[in-house]
Amino acid sequence: PTFEVGQRWRYRTRPGETDSTLQIVRIRVLPTGRRIFSIGVDRIRLQNSSDRGFQDCLPHAPVDEPSLRSSVSALVESNLDEPATFAPAHDLWAEAFDHGQAGVFNIPVADVLQVIEDAWRHGQSLG
Repeated sequence: PTFEVGQRWRYRTRPGETDSTLQIVRIRVLPTGRRIFSIGVDRIRLQNSSDRGFQDCLPHAPVDEPSLRSSVSALVESNLDEPATFAPAHDLWAEAFDHGQAGVFNIPVADVLQVIEDAWRHGQSLG
């Protein structure tokens, strides 16, 4: 498939999150030509680090193209606006990435969610 900003995709989800979708919110092209996809994921049940509750979305996760390609299963809609919750999370990552202090996930999106949840559950930061 061709990936574009504003697309919402079904993807191979974690168990119990079959209604979850991801949105491609921004695409960053590195000088090498490598593309980084900044996505948001909704309709999930992610254990929250701050209050040990749960949150129903992940505002931002940076993934590489093979990760995205291996995860998506069907295009749901296109031309969506950027979610209001996206920019603050993205901007923190982008600043850290630009200084060599953050990376990009190269695993399927469902695994990204699990890695984040596991880190939060143990009080760790990924940034």
